[in-house]
Amino acid sequence: MGSVVGIAEKHTASISYLGWRALYMAALFETDEEQASQRITEAKMALARRAHELFHSPGDHAKERSEIEATVQALHALERCRTALVRPMVVRTRIEDAIASIEPACAD
Repeated sequence: MGSVVGIAEKHTASISYLGWRALYMAALFETDEEQASQRITEAKMALARRAHELFHSPGDHAKERSEIEATVQALHALERCRTALVRPMVVRTRIEDAIASIEPACAD
């Protein structure tokens, strides 16, 4: 997904409709947990920049503003889901480590 990062770099001043959508899709389908948080942040920043651009540009952008709002909500939900999935894995690993450190002492 290196091309998505390239899109973000190219559109630092102006995020087009396709630019923020590509960043959103990259966040949505990221499988690497370490990269997922970064992708979500990049998408949120792109959405904020685009919303700012639309606010200051003439014309009716109601459809895109509505899509931006829905996408921001979807990203928040994605963050909550990822947090809910990752936290139990971390806790389970810590519990397993604690049990493993106790078991040798019990065997003696």
